Amino acid sequence: MKNLIKDDEKMRGLVSCFYHNVLADDRIRHFFENADREKLENKQTWFLATLMMGEKAGTADYMAQTHRALVQKQGLRSEHFDATLECLDKAMTESQIPAALANRLLVAAKALKGAVLNEMDVIDAGKQSSQAY
Repeated sequence: MKNLIKDDEKMRGLVSCFYHNVLADDRIRHFFENADREKLENKQTWFLATLMMGEKAGTADYMAQTHRALVQKQGLRSEHFDATLECLDKAMTESQIPAALANRLLVAAKALKGAVLNEMDVIDAGKQSSQAY
């Protein structure tokens, strides 16, 4: 996945569009409304860049850790994860991300669903695998 979004401005535009979509979505808005948007956008930019580079090591653990409170205290569930991916897909279309790259990013993001939702068997399996997406 080396033919990436090389323009930092385009990447930041994608992430900004993504958060615009998330905050407009009644299913998931409440998870993001009181968050530090700048901090979230920086983390999302890192996350997407990590996925584009095909790096897997540590990503599942990081995603589990950063979403644990959302799962335990705010009820983050599968349908919320799916809605978030829909917002990402829409943002990539709106940002004119090439379809092949968008599809690869979605596949890589979907692979982290179990980690995000803190499904321990999925997290443990991710620790044992060191191959890239």
